[in-house]
Amino acid sequence: MQPLRHDDPRRLGPYALLSRLDDESLGLPWGERRFIAKATDGTRTVVITVPLRGKAALAAFLAEAEQARRANESRVPWLAPVADLAPVADIGDIAGRTASAENIPWYATRFAPGLPLPEALAANSGPLPEQAVRLCGAALAEALTRLHALGETYAGLSPRAVLLTASGPRLTGFGVVRSAAPEGQPRTGSPELAPEFLPPEQAAGGLPRPLGDVYALGALLVYAATGRAGAALDGVPDGLREVLGACLATDPAERPAASELVDRLLDGHGQAPAEPPPVATVFDGTVLDQQASRAEAVLRPGWLPYGVSAALAVQAAEVLDAEIPEDVAVAPVAPEPVPVPVPDPAAVPDGTLTRSGSGAARPSRRALVTGLVAGTAGLAVGGAATWTATAEDPPEPTAAQRYAAKRRSRKRLAGAPPNPRWHTRLDLPSAPGDEPVLRGGRIAVVRGGSAVVGLDLTSGDEVWRREDLHASGPVRSAGGGLVLVPGKELSALDIRTGETRGTAKAARPQVLGMDGGTVWFFDGERHIVAYDVARRRRLWSAPAPDGMSKDTGGHLLPDALVVRSPGPGRESVRATAYSRRSGERQWSRTYDDVFLAREQAVVSGEGTLVVAARTRLKGYDLQRPGGKPRWSLRAPKADGLYEGPTTPPYFARPVVHGSTVFVSDSLYIVRAFDIRNGEEKWTANPRFAYGNTLKTTGPPVTAVSPSGRTLLAVNSSEVAAYGAEQGTALWRFTQVGAGTHGALRRHQVALTDESALIVGGRDAYLLPLK
Repeated sequence: MQPLRHDDPRRLGPYALLSRLDDESLGLPWGERRFIAKATDGTRTVVITVPLRGKAALAAFLAEAEQARRANESRVPWLAPVADLAPVADIGDIAGRTASAENIPWYATRFAPGLPLPEALAANSGPLPEQAVRLCGAALAEALTRLHALGETYAGLSPRAVLLTASGPRLTGFGVVRSAAPEGQPRTGSPELAPEFLPPEQAAGGLPRPLGDVYALGALLVYAATGRAGAALDGVPDGLREVLGACLATDPAERPAASELVDRLLDGHGQAPAEPPPVATVFDGTVLDQQASRAEAVLRPGWLPYGVSAALAVQAAEVLDAEIPEDVAVAPVAPEPVPVPVPDPAAVPDGTLTRSGSGAARPSRRALVTGLVAGTAGLAVGGAATWTATAEDPPEPTAAQRYAAKRRSRKRLAGAPPNPRWHTRLDLPSAPGDEPVLRGGRIAVVRGGSAVVGLDLTSGDEVWRREDLHASGPVRSAGGGLVLVPGKELSALDIRTGETRGTAKAARPQVLGMDGGTVWFFDGERHIVAYDVARRRRLWSAPAPDGMSKDTGGHLLPDALVVRSPGPGRESVRATAYSRRSGERQWSRTYDDVFLAREQAVVSGEGTLVVAARTRLKGYDLQRPGGKPRWSLRAPKADGLYEGPTTPPYFARPVVHGSTVFVSDSLYIVRAFDIRNGEEKWTANPRFAYGNTLKTTGPPVTAVSPSGRTLLAVNSSEVAAYGAEQGTALWRFTQVGAGTHGALRRHQVALTDESALIVGGRDAYLLPLK
């Protein structure tokens, strides 16, 4: 315990401050200041946290405290529970006044004897043993796993954020990185953040991300194992060097997911029982996952070295013996607590926080101190008794709390994803690699490998399955309650039952376009075919352009089918138009300086071909002769990039809705352009700063709802939602385990105006959009 300084407050709300928790002489900057405090009526002990930032950051600090409280309600393990918040009603009023004990923002967490990691290393006279580092890391990785499953990022992991207690580590400082500087502003040189524990993408101003938490955890564990801050692995035990090195990869895509870390840190080092009790992750009443707490099963008394346990015992004794100064002592709080409003202008909390008070008889404090100090040697073994001596019995819920529980709000915090209506695990040969199909709001059709399944959209249950079609390409909607599945043949299935309603004979057909009950496809050999699905008959067949293969594609114009094929030059594409009705060839044109892949082009209904051609986005008018683009946009920061057939695409495949084309790029920036002239309508720049994404899954792809109201940007780690009209960021959804080390695969989505089906790996979620 560090003594209070002359400029420290002596009282905050109903709490009298006893001491500082952190020893600042040990170095490592920290964006918050923490105090050990007691309720002025003597009923409970807490840790009080206040910000170091100026008045402008008060709203961010309190918003992060509220987020931490909600994470507690969602049962995130190892997170220090937020028990109370400053009763500040008006942030604007506070920002205009001089700070005092009445208007300093703060939040309180329940006290258990605990040392910040730097103090723990000092008490141990050196780094922690490898076993303690493993157990600490596994518990923190488990906390991150559950938090990421809720679509949140911790954004504040550093040695100061971790308190070591006898029963395991506790996480504090939720959102310190977000509070330190707004998104888009570089955080390098910030006096509140230790640069050694700040992920490089966040130091550059990027939005905190789950894989950034993994980097910070790796740096934290290096510090615990060596006593040095930094990414150097010298001195790290051999058994930890590989896994911590992976966490510290500069490219976030090369880092393991938090869920993978739990397994790797506990592998062969204190396994949990065969069937540990399940713990559900719940968000706003919705169960997102249900899994066992492996870390809790192995974190038994004695996991800490003797020096740390002894320091915990001394701390507990000092806290119990500390007297509340007479000048801040008050009479016991009245039985009925006063509601504490939370000043978050962007959201309404689910319930009303209250200050809890109790007049119950308690054992003599001096008697507890005497017994505790007398048994210090025993406590040093594990320290479990210190928690028993200082913990409060859970108070009975107050009238306000019972009322709030009955009238739970359904509003969510700004930026939080909607609660999934359901989550199911898909039983497929491989993870889906193309978009699902949604029809009529009742059935979703998903392909994984050679199998196709139909899911009930109300529950996520599988209602039919086909494995005999040898599916080899994306499933398409054919109208009239049918879907088309390309395989050895082109099969039309009843979307409700999965039964075959017709087939078109073709060797591995490539679908070029669909409209109503007609499908146009390349038969895999030498012909373009038009086929009436409902009547089960071929309408026409025409010779395909020279050089056409299954990797090329087609687009529908009002009166023509435009087929793409290789041009005469290495860097050219030929577009050939066929009459949709008769199959007669209408025209053929060549477009130069285009490296064209099937997934990198789209055509609007009015006949504009939009091509993501490596570092350029080009718009061609297919209704006019000539191969020059109507407009062309060069990627920012593309100067000096080699442009050739092997250059990865800078832009993702564009999507078109009405007169607007949407596209994302390798900086994860999403843009909207007028398809007629290429003029930019808006830009959404989340500043992910994800490093070299090109060698993983490339830039995010975009999808827009049928009404054009909602736009999704999809990558291997998350789905981000925007308002399509102005580019307003709405929320982001992060699937636990997505983007795991060595197994990256982009999410697949399908939208209606009411919901979004998200498939990541073999997990499927249905999220409401309204």
